[in-house]
Amino acid sequence: MPDLTIASRADLVERMNRPITENERYWIEVIRLASHDGDPAPTLARTQALRQVFRM
Repeated sequence: MPDLTIASRADLVERMNRPITENERYWIEVIRLASHDGDPAPTLARTQALRQVFRM
C-alpha cells in the first residue's frame, strides 16, 4: 500500500509534473491498444495484473 502522507503527496505531485519519456508514451499506447481505446478505471485487480506483467 502506498504511503499517502503529506510528504509523499508532495512527492507524488512532483512526479506527476515530470515530462513523459518516449518509452512511457509507448507503454501508454500499449495500454490503449489492450483496452480497445477504453478508459478502464484503475481498480486494485487491474493494477495488480499490470504489475504482474512487469515482474521478472
